[in-house]
Amino acid sequence: MWLMNSARFIRVATVTGALGATSLYFFYPSPSKAAPTLTERPLAPTHFTPSTVISTQVCDGQTRFITLAVPPKLAPSAGQLQPIWSVFIKDDDIQVERPYTPLEGIDEHGHMKFWIKRYPGGEVGRWLHTKRAGDQVELRGPLQTWLWQDADWDDVIMISGGTGSHHSTNHRDNLRVRLFVDSMPLDENAPVDAKLQVGRIDRRAVEDSIGYGRSWWQMLFKSPLQKPQRRILFLICGPEPMITAIAGPYGRNYSQGPVAGILGELGFTPGEVRKL
Repeated sequence: MWLMNSARFIRVATVTGALGATSLYFFYPSPSKAAPTLTERPLAPTHFTPSTVISTQVCDGQTRFITLAVPPKLAPSAGQLQPIWSVFIKDDDIQVERPYTPLEGIDEHGHMKFWIKRYPGGEVGRWLHTKRAGDQVELRGPLQTWLWQDADWDDVIMISGGTGSHHSTNHRDNLRVRLFVDSMPLDENAPVDAKLQVGRIDRRAVEDSIGYGRSWWQMLFKSPLQKPQRRILFLICGPEPMITAIAGPYGRNYSQGPVAGILGELGFTPGEVRKL
């Protein structure tokens, strides 16, 4: 009898110990994996750097120009930066970060200019709209947003449904760049190059942008369209329903996913479409 009770006790103790160890593994608080804030280290993706709000300018009820500055000694040199890059800005209230692309990179004074739109439910944009000159904002980066090779393309067509209308002016002269914004009219303060063509987005606008130019009889008989021979790149930025309608939905975890929507129907491939 004693041997049976002893064996039973060992089994119960073993199971209890295993459950306790498992619970400890899953539920014991672990050290925070959040990036630290460092004040004397150069800008890097691995840590946050405090910046100062230099100015904030209201464009309309939903958008602002905000200029942030980091100490010049902490700013990367021009040679260290990729053509298209962004920084993550952290909302200190709820510890959430979102990427933003500076409009003109970073200058010799450590200044970066941002065009920030406030979206319903967009916590970081809302938080940035409350900032005033002299306030502190933490950011980390730069991180390469996309590897830009303008020699690979004849046409770059950017479609924006928000404030994503920034474009690189550092491209070759014979590269044709067009911008379409899905909100009209544009605010007069919007940082859009006057040389770019701006219009409302629909299927006809997309077709016209690449030179399809259907005649009335082609539309009447629904003649199939042939893709131009030019090397065309589409950059799509905006709310997800708009991106889905034009280029198809994102894939899992915001990967690029398949090309569908208007551009999919026109025969464009994932190598020719980038969802930002």
